[in-house]
Amino acid sequence: ENRQKQNTGVEVLRALTLKRMEELKNYDKIFTDGSLRDNRRGFGIYFEKSNERICKRIIEKVAISTVETIAIVFAVIMAIRMKLTNIAIMTDSKSAVSSLQNPKDDKYYESILLQLAEKNPNTKILVQWIPSHIGLEGNEIADKVAKEGGLSEDTLSVKIPKKDGKKISESKIWRKWNKEFRYITQLKGAFYRKVIETKLPKRPWFKNKRVKVAKIKLFNRIRAGHGFTKKFLKMMKVVRDDLCETCQKVEDIEHILIECTEHINIKS
Repeated sequence: ENRQKQNTGVEVLRALTLKRMEELKNYDKIFTDGSLRDNRRGFGIYFEKSNERICKRIIEKVAISTVETIAIVFAVIMAIRMKLTNIAIMTDSKSAVSSLQNPKDDKYYESILLQLAEKNPNTKILVQWIPSHIGLEGNEIADKVAKEGGLSEDTLSVKIPKKDGKKISESKIWRKWNKEFRYITQLKGAFYRKVIETKLPKRPWFKNKRVKVAKIKLFNRIRAGHGFTKKFLKMMKVVRDDLCETCQKVEDIEHILIECTEHINIKS
């Protein structure tokens, strides 16, 4: 079962999965899945034995892996309330399974599942990973129900885990800074706006590069158009005009590096 899906034929994967499901014949199998489409999050739960289907839309902007973990926790809570004693949660989310294998205090939903297991010692709870898109009926139903959950009016407000909260905050700050940058560069820094990408890069250009600090400063000045050009010096009111003495064109960084004929031998 641990073979990589991409290296294994679908039929082989299906056969291995069905074999594993046969081994779990004494368990009540509950299929769960999460969905994230058009920024709408939902999860679906399918009880194989009773054919019951449940879906909900999650209000908070949590990660898809969190949605899938919430689906698992929600399914276990329901199964315990239904007095089921052998529970097998079938999920195609590797990230959720991996996270559940290493529950920590800061993993909110993973720790809830651990508490449920500890408080219900007579209930066997098993979380089984299954591959997706192999024609497994229960998994396909859960997938369909999860997508319906994303569109459902039946909503669920959930606690945002620390890891998701950090990403949400970073995303908000980044969007705000991009908006502010676009506004600022309408007034000044036009050259720099032309040099960098339309969208601000999240990492500095010198990240993981062996460049001396002095060179970084030099390149940053060039990127910002703040070299000792006549255009910059005029802006600083050091000189009266900003024209290149050789070409009689505006002497900025772009002119010196590309257009000016004075240092043509160096450029070539």
